[in-house]
Amino acid sequence: MDQLSIPIFPAFDAEVDKSTVGPRWDRPRKNTQMEIYTFRNCKQKQGQTLDEYLTELRKFAKHCEFTNTDKEILSQIIQSCRSNQLRRRALREPDKGLEDIIQLGRSLELSDSQAQAMERHVDQTVNKLHVRSSRQSSGASRGGKRYQSTRKPDKHCWKCGGVFPHKGDKPCPAHNQKCHKCQKMGHFKSVCRSKKDTKVRMKEKVQFMTQHEVTVMITVMESKL
Repeated sequence: MDQLSIPIFPAFDAEVDKSTVGPRWDRPRKNTQMEIYTFRNCKQKQGQTLDEYLTELRKFAKHCEFTNTDKEILSQIIQSCRSNQLRRRALREPDKGLEDIIQLGRSLELSDSQAQAMERHVDQTVNKLHVRSSRQSSGASRGGKRYQSTRKPDKHCWKCGGVFPHKGDKPCPAHNQKCHKCQKMGHFKSVCRSKKDTKVRMKEKVQFMTQHEVTVMITVMESKL
């Protein structure tokens, strides 16, 4: 039997031929619909700037085979951006292109950032004033309590002049006592509030005068009439 001749093929270098032919399992098929689905579900994240979101959308749109990539990115930004103000402006002005909306979004982000910084400063100032006012009020209240606690009683009995109320609920010492000033009962002379009339004072004064002094005084009084 004749020996079969086996053809000799050149050695296959997979590393060299991967860029041209290569095995089929080294060339995965691209799923365009999956790429579009990923693009449509890409939403702007919390803390993500508009420029960062735009870069992410361009990355996903690269494999979606869109006819007009900028138009699709603009639509996605309008639908999925976090700024309601930017969304309203874009819907009110449908003739604006992607670059115009991006510029508008940057301006809105800058104004929001500045406004937040100002609001934080105002809030901090208000909080400091509130804390200072609370401390002052608390200090005044504590000081008032100390002052009140150290004050001595200043109430006095109008009948005897002693401290009121009397110790041990004892009756007033001036009870049933006669005042030597107004001759009334129930209080001492030292706290008497009555005022003697001119006739009484004159009568008391005359008792200690001589007859000559009385005559002179009467003469003087009559000369003034």
